[in-house]
Amino acid sequence: MASKKKINIALIIFVLIVVALIAFFIRPLLAEIKMSSKEAFLEKNNIATLGIQANEIENFEKKYSLYKPNLEKIEQLFVDSKNPVDFIKFLEKTASDLEITSKISLLPPPKKGNQNFISFQFFSSGDFSKMLEFSEKLETGPYLIEIKNLTIKNSTEQNISKNYSPEKVDTLFLIKAFTKQ
Repeated sequence: MASKKKINIALIIFVLIVVALIAFFIRPLLAEIKMSSKEAFLEKNNIATLGIQANEIENFEKKYSLYKPNLEKIEQLFVDSKNPVDFIKFLEKTASDLEITSKISLLPPPKKGNQNFISFQFFSSGDFSKMLEFSEKLETGPYLIEIKNLTIKNSTEQNISKNYSPEKVDTLFLIKAFTKQ
C-alpha cells in the first residue's frame, strides 16, 4: 500500500507540475504568439496600404500635367490673406458695373489661432434689383466666399434728392472670403 500511495503522490505531483508548466510557461507563450501574429497581420496590411498609396502617388505624378490647370484654378479661388487687394478690386468693380455705391471694411480676425478666412463688411446703396444681382455675382464670382449676413433696409437718402427711387435700398453684407494657407 505504501508503494501505491507513493505512486499516487508522485502522480499528483507530476500532474501539478504539468499544470504549473502550462499555466506559467505555455499559456503566456501562446498569448505572445497570438499577439505577434496580430502585429504581423497589421504590418502586412500597412505595407499593402503603403504600396497602394505609392502607386497612387506615382500615377498622380505621371498625370500631373493634366491636373495642373485645374489645380491652378482652384488656387485662384482663394484670397491672399496678406494682400486681399485683388478681392477688394473685384468687389468694387462688380459694384461699379451695377452702378452701386459701396464702402468696404476689413473686419479684425477672430481671436482663434488657425484661420482660413478673412471677413469683410460691404456697405452699399442702390436699387434693390441691382443688389440682388450683385449678390448673385458674388456667389458665382471667381472667389470662394460665404455671405454670412445680409441686411437690407430702405435707403436713408432724402426724398428731395434727384436720384431718389422708391426701390433704392441700403445693404450691409458680411462676407467671409476663404484664404490660402
